[in-house]
Amino acid sequence: MLSPIACFDVVYSILTLQNSLITPLSIRRMSLSGFVPSFKQRRPLAARKRDVAEIRLKQPDKIPVIIERFDGEKYLPLLERCKFLVPSHITVAELIKIVRLRLQLHPDQAFFLLVQEKAIVSNSTTMGQLYARDQDEDGFLYIVYTSQPAFGGDNM
Repeated sequence: MLSPIACFDVVYSILTLQNSLITPLSIRRMSLSGFVPSFKQRRPLAARKRDVAEIRLKQPDKIPVIIERFDGEKYLPLLERCKFLVPSHITVAELIKIVRLRLQLHPDQAFFLLVQEKAIVSNSTTMGQLYARDQDEDGFLYIVYTSQPAFGGDNM
């Protein structure tokens, strides 16, 4: 039988305190094995809403965007960070250029941005228009990048 202190140590080792949020160890382990939990998995809804409220208060002309690699993507690297503040007047084409530069992609390498993991958006759409149409309930605009525009199966 384990003592109360030993039980606490076991429970504490299963849960880890990170950025004042309790994150299951299983998520931490998955990130070490190559799986990276999404921003939504790492931050609870209330914290994300608070983040957006602070951002919009301090910088109302900027769009809070989360850009992450598509879950099944095998060929493109990870971005160093996923949170971006993007001026509302820039177009999707300009955002694509910025992300391509951050990923250090070869000019011939295929690359697509998908809003809400499903829709390719017109390059002439401004970020303000996109945000007004597709922002999430938490206030962030979620975009994923991938080397494949369709996800019917693994054809490669």
